[in-house]
Amino acid sequence: MDIRKISLELSGKLPPNYKGQNILMVMEILREQCNLSYEQLKFYKDQADNIDEEFYFLVFDYLQRKAEKDEVEKTRLNNVMKQLELWISDSKSLILKEKYKNEEEFTKMFLLPFFKELGYHDVRYTHGVDESGRDIVMKKRNELGEYRYVGVQAKYGNIDARSWNTSWVTTIIDQAKKCFTNEYEDSETNRRVRIAEYFIAVSWKITSQAVTEIMNIDPAYFKNNIHFLDREKIENMLLEINNT
Repeated sequence: MDIRKISLELSGKLPPNYKGQNILMVMEILREQCNLSYEQLKFYKDQADNIDEEFYFLVFDYLQRKAEKDEVEKTRLNNVMKQLELWISDSKSLILKEKYKNEEEFTKMFLLPFFKELGYHDVRYTHGVDESGRDIVMKKRNELGEYRYVGVQAKYGNIDARSWNTSWVTTIIDQAKKCFTNEYEDSETNRRVRIAEYFIAVSWKITSQAVTEIMNIDPAYFKNNIHFLDREKIENMLLEINNT
């Protein structure tokens, strides 16, 4: 049980749940299942504000110390933590479809911090007239200490080839080609660089048929360096991040 991580999750300081959970609802769970009064919870909230500590961490730390001496308290704490972890998990499963209302929100509020969490550097929002097929540009060091430059095209909703016409598939392919062939300036070195890897990130689902059609792109170099991220894959990656 990692009470620090759960505390940060609930407070919205770990991705993707940057808005946090409703503190009154958490207090209600703690009051009902851990026999904590509102007066006690308010005391911990005031203490947390005074010492710049996480409210949830102070409460869970107190409960964990009690649990070390009492099996009944230990059982209560374990049950509460399981409930909160399920609550956090449910929030993540809805986050891409329901929390962000359009492509810009999905890109700025989720994808930018998500890629930073994965260890990418100089993660920048570049959507606009001169985006050259990339809503985000970023870079990451390889084993030799050299940077590999990456572009991201964000799409909101589903990508299903059956519900889109040929011109749409052509647009996606054209965006990928522009991303690979058009240079951009590395903001840290001021050098002109070229994208070596391309992500198509979707807020909900992308079908295998859509992937197949997009992967008809030529030349093979482009094809071998295009990756797809949909809700399921992103959620699996988030679980790995939060379990490390």
